[in-house]
Amino acid sequence: TFYAGTSPKHAQKVLELIGNELAKMRSNGALSEDEFESSRRKTLHDIARAELDPHERLFEACLEEFYGTGYDALEKKIKIYNSLTLKEVNRIFEKYISSETEISIIAGPSQS
Repeated sequence: TFYAGTSPKHAQKVLELIGNELAKMRSNGALSEDEFESSRRKTLHDIARAELDPHERLFEACLEEFYGTGYDALEKKIKIYNSLTLKEVNRIFEKYISSETEISIIAGPSQS
């Protein structure tokens, strides 16, 4: 899933840019080693940062327990992120991100 915020007059251009980037990723093998490591570090950083707020941590633990994934789901997610390899991520990308399954939705004011 990709989200982009822009003004209505730039929506088509943004869709085109996202499409171009996806096409580039499809032809070049999705992520490079540097992109993969950078993304993993950012994700883990965001998780760790959320952990600093005790209210946020408690809220997330309660939600995870409520949904049945367990209060320790966050620790499990961290282990999963740390165990992923570039090869696995690129394989998943190739399997699920294809032009045949692409759907674009633009939400905004009606143009009347």
